[in-house]
Amino acid sequence: MRICLFSYRFLPDTGGIQEVSATLATAWTEAGHEVTLVTATPLEKDPDYDRQFRFRVVRFNASPGGFKKWNPILEAADLLVSNGVSLIYWPLWVWRRKPIVFIHPLFLGQDPQGKGARWHERWQRRMRLWARRFVLRRAAGNVFVSQYIKQSIGIPQGTVIYNPIDARFRPLPDVAISADFAYFGRMAFEKGVTDLLDALNLCNARGHRFTLELYGEGHMLADFKRHAANLKLESQLRWYPFARDEELVRAMNSATVVVVPSKWIEPMGIVAVEAMACGKCVIGSSLGGLGEVLTGYCPTYPNHDIEQLATQMIAVMTDADLRRRYEESALKRSKDFQRQKIAQDYIDYFRQVMG
Repeated sequence: MRICLFSYRFLPDTGGIQEVSATLATAWTEAGHEVTLVTATPLEKDPDYDRQFRFRVVRFNASPGGFKKWNPILEAADLLVSNGVSLIYWPLWVWRRKPIVFIHPLFLGQDPQGKGARWHERWQRRMRLWARRFVLRRAAGNVFVSQYIKQSIGIPQGTVIYNPIDARFRPLPDVAISADFAYFGRMAFEKGVTDLLDALNLCNARGHRFTLELYGEGHMLADFKRHAANLKLESQLRWYPFARDEELVRAMNSATVVVVPSKWIEPMGIVAVEAMACGKCVIGSSLGGLGEVLTGYCPTYPNHDIEQLATQMIAVMTDADLRRRYEESALKRSKDFQRQKIAQDYIDYFRQVMG
C-alpha cells in the first residue's frame, strides 16, 4: 500500500503528534508499505536530519511552490492519512480524489474545560467546529485515539485506535533509581505541574518527604520554579530540559514512579504508556483518554484533586507490594500500544475503508 501521511507538525519539533507520526510511518514501512510523510515543519539546523528515517519526508509551506509538491505525491498514493484535522489543503486533496482518513489526536476546537469566551470567539469556534464536522463526515474514514475523543467529536463514522509507542521504551534493570517521582511534559498550566508540586508539599505535611525530577520546557517554567520556591521544595526537586530517544527511556527508568498530573482532559496521554512500557507505576488524572489508559492498571485520581494525588503518591511509595503489582499490570497493559499491533490495526482499517 502507498500511504501519504500528512503531519502538520513533525520532528524535530517536540510533541505527541510528532512522535506518533514518526512511529506510525516507521511501522508501516517495516511492514512493507511505501510511506511518504508530508509536513509544514521546516528544518532550521541540520539539513541531513531526515536521513535517519526509513521513509521519505517532504517538507513545504502553504505557498504556490509548496502546493506543487503535493501533485506527484498524491498522484502516487493509494491513500491520504492526515494526523490531525487541518483543512488548509482540503480542496487540493478533494481535487485529487484520493481516499482520506483523518486521525483525531485532539479535540475539534471546543474547549474541554468549558471555559467562557467572548461572544465572537464562541461564534468563531462554532463555525470552525461546523466546518470540520462537515468535512469529516465526507472523509473515507476517521480514527479516534480514545473513546473519549470519539464521543467528544460526535461523528459516528470511524473507529478507535490508540496511539502507538516506539519499541525503545522498555525496562532497563541496570539503570539506578535517582528519584522517587518524575514528570515528563510541557511546562504549561494545563499539564498540572502546580498540582504535582502542591501534592508533594502535602506529602511533606503528612510526614513523607519525596524527591521529584521534572523533564520539560515551556513558557511557564519560571512560574513553576517560583511556585516551588514559595513552597520551599527546592531541595527535593531537579529540573531538566526535554529528554529524547534513549535518554528519555533511561530517565523514565531512573524514577520509582511517574506522575501525569494533567488538569485538563487528556485526549490519551502517550507519555503514560511510554512509562508503563518501562515497567513503571504511573499515577495520572482520571478523566478522558488518560483515564482509559490507566484505569484498572495504575492508580488514578480526580483531575485537580491535590489531596487524592498526595494520597496515591504516599500509597505507592510506602507499600512496595502494591507498587510492584501496579508495575506488573502497567507493563502488561503497555503491550496493547506496541507499534506493530497498532500499525496493523490501521492497515486493516485502511483496507476496510478503501474496499
